[in-house]
Amino acid sequence: MRGFTEAELEIFMQMFKTGFNSPFTTSAGRVFDAAGSLLGICHKAAYEGQGAMMLEDMAGGNTGVAYHVEVIREDGINVFNWEPMFKAMLEDVLNGIDIKTISQNFHETLAQLILYAAKMAKDEKGLNAVCLSGGVFQNKVLTERAVNLLKENGFNVYTHNALPPNDGGLSMGQLIIGGLSD
Repeated sequence: MRGFTEAELEIFMQMFKTGFNSPFTTSAGRVFDAAGSLLGICHKAAYEGQGAMMLEDMAGGNTGVAYHVEVIREDGINVFNWEPMFKAMLEDVLNGIDIKTISQNFHETLAQLILYAAKMAKDEKGLNAVCLSGGVFQNKVLTERAVNLLKENGFNVYTHNALPPNDGGLSMGQLIIGGLSD
């Protein structure tokens, strides 16, 4: 596999087989990292978000066709099983599908999952407002597609405008929470 030494691949396969040093994550950024590496555009990030930015650039603002992601309900929590999506992406790579198209499909998948989660919250809790926050929403392609899908489905959508959606806005949240506890 291009981009990795034989020793690195051997270590990776041992980690993969045993689960050692392979923690679960709730970060969408790690999903972007995995997709960027799978597509061969960013195996080793030189800075935070590099793979995600490269995928965003590849998508070019066009919509794609969503890949399947399995949603499993465990102890009242929805868990996304990304395996079907990554297998489909790998199949597309092996079949010579253009990386731009795969990136568009990847972004569409995430936007559709955001809509799916919002619909579940609406069905279960009656919630109609969706706040999009976190570093992943620095991605213009994903944010615009998610906002459009949500609005088309009758949701009130809120995004950042005065504060950044990533860690730069954390201190404001901490300030608010700290003020509520006094």
